[in-house]
Amino acid sequence: MAGHSKYANTKHRKSAQDAKRATVFSKLIREITHSAKQGGPTPKDNAPLRTLVDKALAANMKRETIEKAIARGAGGTEELANEHLRYEGYGPGGVGILIECLTDNRNRTVAELRHAFSKVGCQLACSGSVAYRFERRGNVVVDRASEPALLVDIAIELGALDLRAEDDGSSTIVTSAETVESVSECLRARGIAVIGSCLTLEPLTRTQVRGDDVAKLERLIESVKSLTDTTHVHCA
Repeated sequence: MAGHSKYANTKHRKSAQDAKRATVFSKLIREITHSAKQGGPTPKDNAPLRTLVDKALAANMKRETIEKAIARGAGGTEELANEHLRYEGYGPGGVGILIECLTDNRNRTVAELRHAFSKVGCQLACSGSVAYRFERRGNVVVDRASEPALLVDIAIELGALDLRAEDDGSSTIVTSAETVESVSECLRARGIAVIGSCLTLEPLTRTQVRGDDVAKLERLIESVKSLTDTTHVHCA
């Protein structure tokens, strides 16, 4: 009986992991296809595509799958017309939330977002309500083996805006949106292991959340990120 229980638990756990992995892969494939369609199929000349390919490989996606997604986008044969949309809202404790989506159905997306916000007693806001609290910047993530003191010196020399230590031991160098690629190349040239680079929205100010609002905010972010549409969530 104990053996059967162990098998059942393992089976359910594997099923949950496979479902989560499938969701991640689905989102990455859609992003890769769209990026190839917008900026061309060559990662070397298409920085967003190069970042997505690195992310897909890190998630253990097969290179063949990645190449098929790129070819589909480059050939303009996407079955669905995806579009980039941005939504804004206020979360628990007054946190400003900006959501970026790649979707083929804006009506479905906005309905799902409204539902996610309403479950924690919050709501979406009109365009421009939150966006001014963010700025587009670059993030260059370097390996945990890099020496902190050396990174500080290089970051200052390259004109980086910030240097953050992450929980997993890696470090993130924050740059302007225009210099993210040149900073990545300089780091590699100096023997620093770059895990990846990307453009993101950094908050200019941060709202402190306390008490029950912390758990509500976490539930809201988890809900939004679990949507079938490709979703990036930024909080300030």
